[in-house]
Amino acid sequence: GTDALANIFGFLRPEDIMRARLNRKMRDSAKKTIVPMTEFSVDSVKKYNAMAVMTTALPNLQQIVLRLLCRHGDLWLYNRYKYSDGEEPDESVAVQTADWVTHDIEIISNFKRLRILEIIYDAPLNGRYPFLFNFPLLQNLTVYSHYLKWDLEMLA
Repeated sequence: GTDALANIFGFLRPEDIMRARLNRKMRDSAKKTIVPMTEFSVDSVKKYNAMAVMTTALPNLQQIVLRLLCRHGDLWLYNRYKYSDGEEPDESVAVQTADWVTHDIEIISNFKRLRILEIIYDAPLNGRYPFLFNFPLLQNLTVYSHYLKWDLEMLA
């Protein structure tokens, strides 16, 4: 049944599980699968869109790396994509990026079994994001970001 398939899917990378969802039984199994500890790097608009689908298709994803968003082949210098601004963003950065295409970062809160979250310095985050601290199974949070604001109350 779906439990046996979910166990089998547990040996595959997230991308392979997504491709294997051919029918309702396989889609239901994918939703139950505890996705193995494999880095899923969100470094393009295409990967962001895949992550958005994974929030419902693979809600048990355990590891995500957020990076600079760009289209395939774009140079970072000409990048005009960002994650939505957090609470109390740096106003100068918000003005500079006001016309950039914005992607909802809060969708990662749908991954309830997230254990590792890495936010690399080039990930376009600006402000406070309290939901980053609402992952009950989170074991490793790595953050390198210029405009991410910290509030110790978020850790409570």
